Amino acid sequence: MSEKVIPIREVSGLLVLGRESTRDAGAMKVSGTQAKPSASSKASATSAQRETSPASATSPVVLWRNGSGIEFTTNASAVWVRFEADWQRMEPWVAIDLDGVQIQRFAVAPGTSEMQIFGNMNPGQLRDWHVRIVRENQSEPGDDQQYLAITALRVEGVEQGSGFTPVEPYARRIEFIGDSITTGEGATGARGDNDWSSVFFSYENSYANLVGRALNADVRVCSQSGWGLRADWRNDRANRIPLIYEKVCGASTGESQQARGSQDAYDFSSWQPQAVVINLGTNDRNGFRMPALADTTSKLEPQPLFKEHQAGERELEESMWVNAHIAGQFELAGTDNLEKLRDDALKIATTLNADALDIALLQRDAREFVAMVRKNNPTALIVWAFGLYEPEFGVVFNRALEQYSELSGDTNVKFVLLPQMREETTGAHEHPGAKAHQECAQVLVKELKAALKW
Repeated sequence: MSEKVIPIREVSGLLVLGRESTRDAGAMKVSGTQAKPSASSKASATSAQRETSPASATSPVVLWRNGSGIEFTTNASAVWVRFEADWQRMEPWVAIDLDGVQIQRFAVAPGTSEMQIFGNMNPGQLRDWHVRIVRENQSEPGDDQQYLAITALRVEGVEQGSGFTPVEPYARRIEFIGDSITTGEGATGARGDNDWSSVFFSYENSYANLVGRALNADVRVCSQSGWGLRADWRNDRANRIPLIYEKVCGASTGESQQARGSQDAYDFSSWQPQAVVINLGTNDRNGFRMPALADTTSKLEPQPLFKEHQAGERELEESMWVNAHIAGQFELAGTDNLEKLRDDALKIATTLNADALDIALLQRDAREFVAMVRKNNPTALIVWAFGLYEPEFGVVFNRALEQYSELSGDTNVKFVLLPQMREETTGAHEHPGAKAHQECAQVLVKELKAALKW
């Protein structure tokens, strides 16, 4: 039976999912195949053997983060996908769907490997198979060698033409920004499975993917477990989503990752969504409870962390320093607006038994992040979704969104309260399980349909 190998960029009608760097990722030269996942030394050697080449049709498709992948349709009777991967401690996982149903889920070994998607299909039947291959887990900060790419397809039984037809384009586009909830941490696995392992991350089960499927939307994700808006779950300001949002994959900082374009500015003009859903704040809330940490990012100007401001400022006294930090980019908006911001923070802090300046600073950062999202997505509906953990804390972001709208005049924003996670909907890592994600997706689908008249 006829067989051919097709470089992935030459697959007719291919749809690439997720962010890409505008630079060439490089044609990879890797020694050996099917390296064992436990052989970290082999993974290190793999990186050393890679060489980058000028941009060409042989360039791989790099799967930078959860939800990145490819889609194609083919009338072949058998298909294999070729991967190149590297990692030190967190192996990348992928899921493969056939005609909209998941048929495989597996970790990709370091080195070059090949996995059969299907075989023994009847080559005489006149139909196309729709295949989607997506990365399941997030990019892992600290694993400076983590890398996953699709380089080629091998096909059998192509009866006529190229064997591929263009993927039908999605009707809509939605971007999701968040933390471990959006990443899908705990969305697969049983409650009580708490080891830090990639196996317990699932984009396929995440609310972002479920919303995309329900609304026939192309989805892109920018999320990192443990990261926050103002600080991460430990109150460390080095790990904030606003620092990486405008990059291709900002959490991947290794030398080889940067050489492939992880720190490149992302070209927002290449993919404009109709809606952007932000689900941040859970880790910031946890940061309220943690000891203050020093700012570990030397590039930042010194700023107060939660609980690091002076005791006298906790009552939001009228000082130039406090006023400037509360108002942020809106500090020239006038005294009346500043007083409203201060009053809002005091009222919310009293309700939540929290520190008023902490609330004010978090709301300022929320307003400024929404402004950043708006700058890059000028026509999108911006939704701030919150509620799986401590839904009462959602008032911080609901009011911050109202403040942003009042101060900027931008009314194309919306707050959505998500269903709170319950014992029966808890998954691995004490995170939302598949059922919790399904409930969130139902709410978001309803809200997006209504707001956008879909």
